[in-house]
Amino acid sequence: MDSVLGEARQSIWDLQWKSLRPVELTEVLKQKVKQNFESQMIHYPIEAFGPPCELIPEVAHSLGFIIREAWVNARRHAGPTEIRTELHYGPTQFLLTVSDNGKGMNVGNEARVAGKWGVAGMRQRALKIKANLTISSRPGEGTTIEISMDSANAYARVPARSKFTSLFRVSRWRAWNREQ
Repeated sequence: MDSVLGEARQSIWDLQWKSLRPVELTEVLKQKVKQNFESQMIHYPIEAFGPPCELIPEVAHSLGFIIREAWVNARRHAGPTEIRTELHYGPTQFLLTVSDNGKGMNVGNEARVAGKWGVAGMRQRALKIKANLTISSRPGEGTTIEISMDSANAYARVPARSKFTSLFRVSRWRAWNREQ
């Protein structure tokens, strides 16, 4: 019964993403948290940096799958109090990070469980949209999943560079400064 219910939820999630207008990505993620995850006692901050760009529909759908899988995996296996999602709209690159403050894991030891796609599914979706997916984690230190891709493969229309340059530099500086 649980597997049937899980498949039904997955089908509804997929249908919602397939009809997604890419420009709504940040707001849709916030709605997904309210609908599916808010009662979990986990904080889900979602932030966008740089002027949001309309994403190619297939990219938005694949990213939605990856984000959902990252959220579910963290909730089920890591025991975090926070799962942070950041979307960085840059002039030449789109960057998405999902990070949690859970118990972490040994990267490379992600086994495929029968009937579950987990990390393997995320990697497959990333390849499908010509994105690079990296996972960094150590036991006791949480996990970060980063998806990066050329803006030409992510955005429906690549914006003029001048509009982005200063905002993207500030965004990357903030990210670098947080790591220091």
